[in-house]
Amino acid sequence: MKQKKHLGKMLVIVLFSIWMPSWATTIILKSNVSIEQRDILIGDIATVETQDLGKKERIENIKVGSVNRTGRAKSVNAPQIAYWLKRNQINPDQVKINGQSQVTYRVTNPIKTDMTFELLKRVQTFYQESLQVENVEVKVKTTCPPLPLITPETRMEFHPKGQLEDGRLALVIYDHNRPYRLALAFDIQIQQPVVISTIDIPAQSRIELEFLRIENRALNRSVGSFTQPMTQTALVAGQISKRQIRKGQIITQQDLQKQYHVKRGDVITVIAQRGALKIQTHGVANENGNLGQLIRIKNITSKKVIIGKVIDKKKVQVKF
Repeated sequence: MKQKKHLGKMLVIVLFSIWMPSWATTIILKSNVSIEQRDILIGDIATVETQDLGKKERIENIKVGSVNRTGRAKSVNAPQIAYWLKRNQINPDQVKINGQSQVTYRVTNPIKTDMTFELLKRVQTFYQESLQVENVEVKVKTTCPPLPLITPETRMEFHPKGQLEDGRLALVIYDHNRPYRLALAFDIQIQQPVVISTIDIPAQSRIELEFLRIENRALNRSVGSFTQPMTQTALVAGQISKRQIRKGQIITQQDLQKQYHVKRGDVITVIAQRGALKIQTHGVANENGNLGQLIRIKNITSKKVIIGKVIDKKKVQVKF
């Protein structure tokens, strides 16, 4: 009896093998896949099950797309696989496709290739010219996606996103006149001589020359006023600190009170002149002003408010 059952099972297997068509194929997509090349092949993202080994190899080598250059995962689903099977003269109705893949590009050495070296060199030149400084160090902060061939002759465009010193760039690389677009973030450091405080300087204090020294520093976004450090002690000495300045701190324009030829509340000289006739009196400035600016002035004697033009330190000219 047992022998009959065993023979029956064998017969079913044989009959099933004979009945099953030679083209019966199943493609099982893997859920998450990471690949090192740009082209996505079915064999990279799926398991192909079929009795026809030639067909299996053919299917595995079918290209179904390319990885996202931004580094984001790319989705590949059953309808897409069916489309590419048909494009390669394989009837998708004879193939069972299961699952969906999320494909990402795996970067093995993103920053040590000749192409990325040339890219960094070009980015460095861009920042040197844009920031008008000689010594700029550029380091890429984001993962570098696959790049086309970049040579010294390759045409490139740079479009800063936000403030220039933020280091965020949209790039266009022309590969045989075909634009290749990508966005990258860089850490920008500038080496330049700057004015350093040698002591703690309180707010609203006059800054003396002996409080200062020149020192070479690497500047980046964390410094604060990235493009406005003071570079000459002579331009800082004699000015008034706007806020407290710590010992060893880089002094920037924002640390200093803005200088005016006429400050609000100043007692100023008011000059009225017509031909050889010149009248001079005094007034009080109602607002700040620099050379050539018109400001309001109150006449000390008459209390009348008039408009005058700043012509020198604490001097204003009016018409009459």
